[in-house]
Amino acid sequence: EEPTAVVTEIVAVETPVSTPMILGQGQFVDGDNFHKGSGLATLYALADGSHLLRFDDLTATSGPDLHVLLPPPPHQSGRHR
Repeated sequence: EEPTAVVTEIVAVETPVSTPMILGQGQFVDGDNFHKGSGLATLYALADGSHLLRFDDLTATSGPDLHVLLPPPPHQSGRHR
């Protein structure tokens, strides 16, 4: 007779959530002598494929708008854009 396996208990094992990966960081800089800003911006890649832009310790002078510019990464040798 063939051996038989009987499942008596199913245990769910949670897969750990992947840690967000930092794609880039940058410090805020003053726009000019009147429009000043400081703080850190960090761009993360999340496990689900989405992205998160986080601002830490952000301070900025009053103004109508705050513009955040995300330049493309520097060209790396051997890679095409």
